[in-house]
Amino acid sequence: MMRTRMMMRTRTTTTTTTTTYRLIMLRHAASSWATEPGASPAATVRDVDRPLTPEGRTMAQKLAAVVRGDGRFAPDVTLCSNSARSRETLELMSRENAAFMDSSAVYLGSLYHFASLDGQMATHLRELVTATTVGDGANDIRTILCVGHNKGMEEATSELCGRDVQLQVATAALLEKTYACDINDENCAEQSSWRGVMACNEKWTLVALATPDGVLNA
Repeated sequence: MMRTRMMMRTRTTTTTTTTTYRLIMLRHAASSWATEPGASPAATVRDVDRPLTPEGRTMAQKLAAVVRGDGRFAPDVTLCSNSARSRETLELMSRENAAFMDSSAVYLGSLYHFASLDGQMATHLRELVTATTVGDGANDIRTILCVGHNKGMEEATSELCGRDVQLQVATAALLEKTYACDINDENCAEQSSWRGVMACNEKWTLVALATPDGVLNA
């Protein structure tokens, strides 16, 4: 009798997890001038204190209404410049769209300061996002809204996605990165985290631009 030898192969199971991270880069809505035409010098306000114009307030409300129901534009955390026009933009959008109200907001003078410096906003945002996404609940953060000013917001958005992006007032650029890794890989947790995402040189994908007139998918 011939004996047949059976060769048994061990099957390795790979468990892959996919995570999508989103950055919403929003320029504040239209604001007043530091000194309105015809006003006395005494009426001059500091640049950081300039409020939105009536048109700007309408723009902020329309933008919030346009993205209502679009989960991609629902932030978990908001990093907002401490300027009056940025805060007012976010406040009006929160009244119009509960998704912005539900986001945990942090107001930062650095987002106002770095916006005026050549080519430094992207690096500053990487540092801010990394510092913000640590501690309890950090693993649940998938979408971060950044509210600020040109020229910094425009420069940072263009640098992060490798495309020339123009941010008009009340315009939001939606950037995405998707990571897939094996959860059995000891490096997976670090790679698939905000720290790993912001440290990676791979460009973000420009997914959409939202304006008061609608959402344009890129």
